[in-house]
This record gives sequence, structure tokens and C-alpha cells, in this order.
Amino acid sequence: MPDLTRSAAFVTATALLAVSGLHAVWATGRYWPLEDATAFARGVVGVESTGLLPSGGATAGVAVLLCCAAVLLLIRADALGPGVRRLAVRLPRRLIAVGCGVVAAVLLARGVGGLAMHLLGGSGQTPEEFVAWDRALYSPLCIGLGIGALLVLRGRRA
Repeated sequence: MPDLTRSAAFVTATALLAVSGLHAVWATGRYWPLEDATAFARGVVGVESTGLLPSGGATAGVAVLLCCAAVLLLIRADALGPGVRRLAVRLPRRLIAVGCGVVAAVLLARGVGGLAMHLLGGSGQTPEEFVAWDRALYSPLCIGLGIGALLVLRGRRA
């Protein structure tokens, strides 16, 4: 297996698991690292009202999907131990590849879409705190993770 593929899988999966962990914390109703629901709504979710925050169940669902995305990339790069490798052998290669393609497409769409929205002036109703974080971190991170997922997808097939 090419080192770049395995490295891309580990780095991308680690970041996805970290973001998944954040979503799991948020699903419990905590606003870490922010101090309250208002700051969280404005800076993380991009809404003015705490009444528009996603439910704990929806946030937990995002956490699970991010975790699954990380595992898919690691399976594709054949970067997991023998126990998981035995499970992965039962999954059709095509399904793993399509899953990794969906992960890459969603992350790239979120990242490019976020930056395009700000560049084209479509974020007029969005709180300034979110716009600043989205430009500086959220969208670029999604683009980087999407590229990492593409590198894994284009690498050796699991």
C-alpha cells in the first residue's frame, strides 16, 4: 500500500473522529468549548436563536456518521487490524469505494459551498461569529478532509 494513502487515511480519520467526538459532546447538551447556548448557536451552528439549534438526536446522528466515515476510510486503506480486516472482507469493495466517494463528495461540497457562499455574499443573515469561523476553519477543514478522502479513494483498493 502506498504510504500516502495510509497516511491520508490516518490523518483524515483522526480528524473525523475528533469532530465526531465534538458532536457527541454537543449531542448531550453541552456547548463546549463555548460558554452558553447563544454563543454556540451564533458561532458553531450559524443561527441567531437557540430555538433553531439541532436536536441532540440529530447531532448524535452526525457524530455516528462522522465515525462511520472515518472507519470506511481506514478500511479502504487497509489500515486496521486483522479483526476489522476480516469484517471488511465481507463488505463488497464497491460499497467501500462508493462510501468513500460519498464521504469525499459531502466534505468537499460543504467546504467549497461554505466558501462560495461567503465570497458571493450569500451569508447576509448568518451571524458574524459563524462567518468568521466558517471562513477560517470549518470550510477549509472540510476541503482538506475531502481531499484526504479522495486520496484514500484513489489509493489501493481494500
